[in-house]
Amino acid sequence: METKLIFLHPNQAHQAYELIQERMDWMEQNRIHQWVRGEYDKAYPESYFLVKAEAHQLVGLEEDGELLASAVILDEDPRWGKREDKALYIHCLAGDPAIHGAGRLLLKRLEEYAKENGCQYTRLDSMRTSSKLYAYYTSLCYAKVGEGEEPYYQFNLYQKELKDE
Repeated sequence: METKLIFLHPNQAHQAYELIQERMDWMEQNRIHQWVRGEYDKAYPESYFLVKAEAHQLVGLEEDGELLASAVILDEDPRWGKREDKALYIHCLAGDPAIHGAGRLLLKRLEEYAKENGCQYTRLDSMRTSSKLYAYYTSLCYAKVGEGEEPYYQFNLYQKELKDE
């Protein structure tokens, strides 16, 4: 079985949204304060994922035709401000909770994709108060490099430098 990074078609956006819903349930059960039902799904409704798929910004990790994980990828991110360096910004990363390591594997594939496309970094953010996500991202060699604030969202900024190995 081979996993591969794919760009999701608009007709697959619903599957990505379902992964988000499953991950929200998992986060609640595991007391991870990041995606709160009624808030996150309001900010990122199913239509958001459809728009991102149409814009060629919704990716997934697929194995034997099954979607294991998904994410939104961007070339710029207002949370990071105007930057001169080239980075891939990752949002809405969700792995199937029943498949241990699916999100981690998607991150690895996205890092490879970013490097192949001339990016110096992969970047993401998470809720500032989420110590579990801080531990998760730092275990994957993402460094906390800043903080930010929007209405209803105080966040940490993380990046991973993509070095030649």
